[in-house]
Amino acid sequence: MTGIQRGLVPGFVLVAAMLTAAGAEAQFRTPRPDSRDPYTKDARKDQKNEAKQELKDAKRDLKRDRAELKRLRKDLKAAERAGDRGRAAYDRRAIANLEARIREDREELQDDKADAKRIGKTPKPYNKNKPKPYAKIK
Repeated sequence: MTGIQRGLVPGFVLVAAMLTAAGAEAQFRTPRPDSRDPYTKDARKDQKNEAKQELKDAKRDLKRDRAELKRLRKDLKAAERAGDRGRAAYDRRAIANLEARIREDREELQDDKADAKRIGKTPKPYNKNKPKPYAKIK
């Protein structure tokens, strides 16, 4: 039996020895690529699935915001009936902020839909014969 097995070596020395050994092994390992090649079929499939999931999440958030807006409008109506000006003003402010956020989310969702169609497809080579869309017309 060695001194480590019998428990004669303090714990911090043992941990330091283990960390040093792990660091030495890490020096000789081959480096792994950070990301997959975007042109492989699996990578394109993964990108497409991620884009679909993000699109679903964005739609779900938009629906949740619309339901919140509906609830705030009901609260506003109830506050106006009760004559509570403070609560009505608070609800109006919240409705205005939420409507602005819904507009932004809707525009972002449209952009994400357009991007989702392009994601997962291999890029096409540039066609030199095709005129550029920003070329001046003479």
